[in-house]
Amino acid sequence: MKMSTKHKRLHKWLLAATILVLLQLLLAHKVQAETRFVISIIDTGIDLKNETLKKQLCRNEGEMGRDKNGNPKSTNGMDDDGNGYIDDLHGWSFFDKSNDLQDQHGHGTHVAGIIYQELKQLKLENEFCFQVLKYYNSETYSPHLLQASNQSLKYAALNKSQLINYSGGGYAANKEEEFWLRQLAHKNIPVMAAMGNQTLDTDQFPFYPAGYDLENVFAIAAATPEQTRAPFSNYGKRKFDFMAPGVHIKAFGLNNSQAYLSGTSQATAKASAMVAYLVYQNQNTFDWKDLKTNLKNWRQIYSRLNKKENPEFLDSGFIQKYKTTQVDAFGEPSPN
Repeated sequence: MKMSTKHKRLHKWLLAATILVLLQLLLAHKVQAETRFVISIIDTGIDLKNETLKKQLCRNEGEMGRDKNGNPKSTNGMDDDGNGYIDDLHGWSFFDKSNDLQDQHGHGTHVAGIIYQELKQLKLENEFCFQVLKYYNSETYSPHLLQASNQSLKYAALNKSQLINYSGGGYAANKEEEFWLRQLAHKNIPVMAAMGNQTLDTDQFPFYPAGYDLENVFAIAAATPEQTRAPFSNYGKRKFDFMAPGVHIKAFGLNNSQAYLSGTSQATAKASAMVAYLVYQNQNTFDWKDLKTNLKNWRQIYSRLNKKENPEFLDSGFIQKYKTTQVDAFGEPSPN
């Protein structure tokens, strides 16, 4: 039986509509991989009302696109990538075992803001993203705090982290914590760790995770603008790597505000941005295990040339010079 002209047109229209729907489904399933350098921030979350920080969030490609039913993977209530976490598009909250990364405290937002500001000064903020791992929510103590922290380290180790900012800690070592830090070392992932704010000698009172004797852990103290140790900062010789600005540091607060905070947490955030930049610039051309030693060597060289500089001090001004000087980034200055 021959189709009428009317039926032929209807058939063509239905065919075109079907092709269009199929194309839309294919496009919906096409996922753009995350190519930015991943900085894991283990803290209190971030303020999701802050549009600047939201743009910096890493995207887990396993939770992007649509599932077989056409629903967004990021909100379908399923563990689409099989990593054990449901809808972990930007990270995970181990505080309450959810994907709610909203900061109720302010500390994590401030830390993320500092890292963002430092990267922006280097004009590289678009090359980095933040994987948010929330282990703490408020001043209220949780008996599960250490467990949540260890799970955050584990998540970072198994989910594409390239550098970890850990602006926290405590005075008790933990075998599971050390285990995951070693796993991170095997994966060439630096951990920037705060030394604490109790004016204590960490040779006598180690503060962890900064206190572990592991090559990938950078122990960071807080400095004044004059490049001297801040009065509140812990200190030590056995496990100390650098100090960075940590007094009255301006960065994002909650509800799109600005806040001034002091602490080794703030110093660690600044150091994280600087070391992340160096790893990013050289990730395919150097043995990262030499990073700490060679950065210290170059800081010593720079300090000898600029005698007012403290060789233990890192700030964005130094990194800017480090970036623009004709220098083998992990050795001595190259001849002009």
